Amino acid sequence: MSTPAFYEAQATRCREYAAKSRDADTIKRWLQLSLEYEQLAESMASVPQVADGAHRVRQQEIQQQQSKRESDKDKG
Repeated sequence: MSTPAFYEAQATRCREYAAKSRDADTIKRWLQLSLEYEQLAESMASVPQVADGAHRVRQQEIQQQQSKRESDKDKG
């Protein structure tokens, strides 16, 4: 699952690409993408309990799968 830090890093990367570009349209597009990533990061950060809850659900699913595999091994 992506985190606000992931999207912030993507925004930084886009700004770096914009700084290296020479074409005005390309620069504009990289900066627009950077802004979109920043907005994603901000929106995720504003609802940390939702992101944290989804992470916990995924962790539980993984643990259940591992437990099932272990019990299947014990039976076999």
